[in-house]
Amino acid sequence: MKAIRLVDVTSEGEKLLSLDYKSASQLFQSYSTEQQLAIIKAMREPKKREELYYLVPDSTELVQQSKTEDVLQVIHTMFGTGLTIGFLSAISAEQFEEMLDMTIFRDGKLDEEALNTWIGELAECDEEDLKRLLPQIDIAVLVQMLRGKVDVSDEPIAGVNAKTYKGQFAEEGILNLNALEYENEQVRFIMETIWRADEDYFMRIMYELFAEEDEFGLESYELEFLRAKEERDERIHKRDEEIGISIDEEEMFEEVDLGNLELEDDDEGEDYG
Repeated sequence: MKAIRLVDVTSEGEKLLSLDYKSASQLFQSYSTEQQLAIIKAMREPKKREELYYLVPDSTELVQQSKTEDVLQVIHTMFGTGLTIGFLSAISAEQFEEMLDMTIFRDGKLDEEALNTWIGELAECDEEDLKRLLPQIDIAVLVQMLRGKVDVSDEPIAGVNAKTYKGQFAEEGILNLNALEYENEQVRFIMETIWRADEDYFMRIMYELFAEEDEFGLESYELEFLRAKEERDERIHKRDEEIGISIDEEEMFEEVDLGNLELEDDDEGEDYG
């Protein structure tokens, strides 16, 4: 079917949402992908933008071609509802990495509350999406959050006190969930989610937490965390250059703060045909 020329993508989005679902879906699917993306981008309210994504049978292509900030705002409105899994299954691993870059650091420091929120949302995903997305969190970042909150218990492993030889056991990859003790249930939940996502990833965290500390001391993991942050800063800088913007970290958080996400007004009333 020939694409319909749009006069005003903003009003077209409102028109679509005023129709019954079947009519709106048929009309929306008659547009080209470029037109669909333009309508979605022009919709300023994240909840309404979410409804537009649902007008196609599979929104994966539209989600992955959308600006990461726009999709992040939609996901944010669903935090805590258990409904984020639809969008988390549609985003690419690269988009999720960008979302982490935007949200889990504040003023150069790790925002543990934001990271906990993401892990909680990922825990609702199926095994495939959890395994695909959770390893996008740099191990050094998780170690930074978990340091001092998880330890090896005194229960013996093969007749040996596990806590005494935790560095060696971590290096040999024989520690599991049952060998650990946790500061609280939230930490236990995080470790269970990591284990469910990828046992090898879990073992690497055990190594960083216990074997690295024994061999190189705490300075090693601190350097690894700085390395992770510097790589994140470089990704942010490169992405900003690619899209032609200049913005510092404080301004960036004003744009994508998980608690108060705001969109910049641009391209309203634009014609697409």
